[in-house]
Amino acid sequence: MPLVKWALVLNVIWKIEGDVNTQSIIQVMIVVILGTSIAYLIYIASLNYISSSLAGILTAFEPVLAAILSVVFLA
Repeated sequence: MPLVKWALVLNVIWKIEGDVNTQSIIQVMIVVILGTSIAYLIYIASLNYISSSLAGILTAFEPVLAAILSVVFLA
């Protein structure tokens, strides 16, 4: 039952307004693919300058920092 409640909430929150066509879907896919690939390439390049253990710690700390920054800037 909780899944049904969340589905109803998300349907209201994420209601898409406007035209959804092939061009808009392609644009969203480009942003998602480029954003992911650039972040991944920067992570791999950073391994030349820092140890893999430090990179792992920073990767684990990333969601915590994202939550803190979202509260600071969006609240």
